[in-house]
Amino acid sequence: MIIKPLLGPLPPFVHRQHFLADDARCDLLDFVLANRADFTPAVVNKGQADSENRVNVDKRIALTSRVLGPLESMLRDRLGSVMADLAARFRNDFTADSLELELAAHGDGAFFAAHTDLPVGLKRKALSDEPGQDRVVSAVYYFHGTPKRFSGGNLRLYRFGADPAGEGQEVANHLTIEPINNSLVAFPSSVSHEVTRVACPSNRFEDFRFALNCWYCAVH
Repeated sequence: MIIKPLLGPLPPFVHRQHFLADDARCDLLDFVLANRADFTPAVVNKGQADSENRVNVDKRIALTSRVLGPLESMLRDRLGSVMADLAARFRNDFTADSLELELAAHGDGAFFAAHTDLPVGLKRKALSDEPGQDRVVSAVYYFHGTPKRFSGGNLRLYRFGADPAGEGQEVANHLTIEPINNSLVAFPSSVSHEVTRVACPSNRFEDFRFALNCWYCAVH
């Protein structure tokens, strides 16, 4: 007899469209396109005390940058303005002590295998940039050029307790969210999630799937 694992509920999430004013969205896209040189191959971290950030193309293919220039203050203010709503939605009455930001560019073949932003286990290592803080809520802001010249790159959120390589593949055990231009998706950092593979036939930087990865971090 095959005993199926006990699974928890589908994860809560918030999906907000038209998150930035049109001029702010355009400014962000223009900034990214003008600063292609700041983007380097994305790294991953296992979230363990002895692990280091490193490129692993079996787990993640993307380009990232932490340089936001003159737009950083505006973005932090806008993301901070929704923090209370996110905390209420996820039944977690927290005040973020810091906000970690990362630009990501996904070209042809880019993806990010299933992972969580809040490591667990005896040897866990908090992934926040600030010592003593954990990522509590993760958010992704999507933006791209128009017309859209890529496909895929969906965000997949897995049911609590589901193995992404096993029962998580069943439609009933995950949520799939399309990277709609000028939209924000937020979810608890403990949720297992992935970015499905991107197809971008031109593979030109200006045609990539762009995102601003955001982590609301707090002392635990």
